Amino acid sequence: MKKNEKADKLKRSYAPAELLCFAAFWAILLFVLSYICNPISRGRADLVQERDAYVAAAMTAPKDSIDVVVLGDSEAMVLLWPQLYEEKTGKNAFIAGQSGQIAAEAYYTLRSMKNQTPKTAVVEADMLVSSANERSEAIGSFNAALQELLPVFRYHVMWKEAFGLKEPALIKHDRGFGKRLAAVAYTGGEYMTPSDGQARILTTTRKYFEKIRKLCEERNIRLVLVSGIVPSTFNYEKHNALQALADQDGLTYIDLNEKSVREEMGIDNETDFLDGGDHVNASGSIKVTEYLSKVLDNNE
Repeated sequence: MKKNEKADKLKRSYAPAELLCFAAFWAILLFVLSYICNPISRGRADLVQERDAYVAAAMTAPKDSIDVVVLGDSEAMVLLWPQLYEEKTGKNAFIAGQSGQIAAEAYYTLRSMKNQTPKTAVVEADMLVSSANERSEAIGSFNAALQELLPVFRYHVMWKEAFGLKEPALIKHDRGFGKRLAAVAYTGGEYMTPSDGQARILTTTRKYFEKIRKLCEERNIRLVLVSGIVPSTFNYEKHNALQALADQDGLTYIDLNEKSVREEMGIDNETDFLDGGDHVNASGSIKVTEYLSKVLDNNE
């Protein structure tokens, strides 16, 4: 064998080992950086960017201080007013929601709340039927899993705040609830027209909802599905899909969009919406909270 051929063969034999060492180096580095950059482990919810702020606040709340945890997207963040709910029931509720939260993020949020033993987990069901793009949901779920494994990918954006080089923004909220006083009327008319059709719940969404259900079962947490009032996008097909999902798993499903329920709460299309029918405002949240404080207790 020629000298050059021997050198090439030796070089090829070392390539896998070099790649393994390279991968191990970066894996160790990422885990170390994740430990350093994770503000939750230090109880610093203020070092988290705004989208994750309510989740971080829930994770850093005093041990066993949360009786009811609310999960979901922006609809969840106005679903229930914790201060009023506590006055009505004596129970501490906390909204661990995110703008555009998906089922995978809700699952990892609940799983990470290891210092809490909530009696009830409320899933605002809009996130289960809001997406029709399986690829997008799968990518979002993969990113959520990666950020859970390596928090540096979630928290690196606030490195200046973490090292004291910049003052973190003050994000005010009442246990995950944002008080919104603006009012833009909903003018679209009745939207809950009875139908036998069912909206599609994506495969990835179902997978992570099942993980949420099993986690609640393991931790002895009562799981309840609630659809917030969303006349701009909700319909009876979504109601049917969510009711079927709840029936399949023997869960309670409360749909606040049903006409009789809205009438019982006294929802006013002129005054109770923040943005024309996508979210309720403070006035609407008061009515919803008063209703849920009775209904959730009655279904225990």
